[in-house]
Amino acid sequence: MEDSKNFFESLRNSYGWRGTITGFRWIEASIVFVITMLVFANTLCRYIFNINLAWIEEILLITAMWMYFIGGMLGAEEQSHISGDLITGSLRNRTVKKWLLFFVNLINTLICAYFAYLAVKYCIQQTKFGVTTAVLRWPKGTSQYAVAFGLCGMCFFWLIHMLRYLFEKPERIPLSEDMQMTEDVQEMPVQNAGAGEPEAEDSQEEKE
Repeated sequence: MEDSKNFFESLRNSYGWRGTITGFRWIEASIVFVITMLVFANTLCRYIFNINLAWIEEILLITAMWMYFIGGMLGAEEQSHISGDLITGSLRNRTVKKWLLFFVNLINTLICAYFAYLAVKYCIQQTKFGVTTAVLRWPKGTSQYAVAFGLCGMCFFWLIHMLRYLFEKPERIPLSEDMQMTEDVQEMPVQNAGAGEPEAEDSQEEKE
């Protein structure tokens, strides 16, 4: 049982996991670079050379979709999505915070799984119909599968976090910085207030 409690944390710290996440970060950075170059080229051609490159806009749409949803996937893994932590940030009880974080990740997983199912179903439907882009005639799935891939990835990472909180020990649940400082102060040993009284009495006797 001890090993199962630390399994998901060990999984996230494994070389395979970190290597995969690093790979996705490099892919994300590469997509951002490509988008920047395409926007620069499109602006230069349109306003300097008066050339309209409609195909660039289609590539921009495709790459932007993959950038958004890979980024969302990485945000789910890092737990860096925008969230309101008014309750979790003010909790002092680690056990209560553990179960609250568990249910939050459970809800995220269920909702994301539902939308991932709809996205995959829609992509399969569009592929069967053979829908293509207007200019390049590429399959619409080149951009739509980014939605399905990103949602499936987010669902997976939230599932891992949910299981991690389920098996985590309450004492390992981090508190907010203010709550941690308060806890550290409370755990400090209290000095004996009367410890300095004998010295004061001795100095008084010497004066007399």
